[in-house]
Amino acid sequence: MTAGERGRAFGRRVNWIAVATIAAGVCALIVGWTGGFDLRFGGARLRSTAWERPALLAAAGSAWLLYGARRQLAGAWARAVDAFDLRLLPGAAVAWVLAAGLLFGTFASGGADSYGYVGQARLLLNGRLTDTTPIRAGFNWPDAEATLIPLGFTQGAATGVIAPKYPPGLPMIMAPLAALSEHAIYLLVPVCGALAVWLVYRLGADMGIPRPEEWRRCSCP
Repeated sequence: MTAGERGRAFGRRVNWIAVATIAAGVCALIVGWTGGFDLRFGGARLRSTAWERPALLAAAGSAWLLYGARRQLAGAWARAVDAFDLRLLPGAAVAWVLAAGLLFGTFASGGADSYGYVGQARLLLNGRLTDTTPIRAGFNWPDAEATLIPLGFTQGAATGVIAPKYPPGLPMIMAPLAALSEHAIYLLVPVCGALAVWLVYRLGADMGIPRPEEWRRCSCP
């Protein structure tokens, strides 16, 4: 058999394996989604209730196809890397961190830390260091004042006075944002996360670590 004939035979084998892999994957999805099927075509019966076996066949076929096309995939990856401007990577990382913080973050105070920091920021915005609890004459249950102290605060020196338990550093940065709107205060953490990623990149660049535009010329492992 000549080289051309071997190549054509290999191509036909790849096509058949690709068709079988796709069919097995579709079968696994259908069985997994519906719980199985039981069909009859004339006198033949087609039945499947387990998605594991077709999924295993699809995985084996995919692995064989990837191995057979490893050189083509390596060449395509090299061309994609050459065409991509690596200087965009730090910016993309910063944008992803900021987007993740905004999309998956919270805009409410739901715990001791968050309420303590946000509450102290609002106090600082109004020029105050302490707050008060609504003590009334009818509040005569045991430790009534202690039960009215919110999370993140503690009882002050005077009756009815409460003070934040957390250091004022973060609330001092939050306070100007609180002046903008009720929700702007929650933008600080996502912005700081994105800024941290950018500063790590700049620190590495200043320490002599090759920048993205220099990665292709770097001979280091």
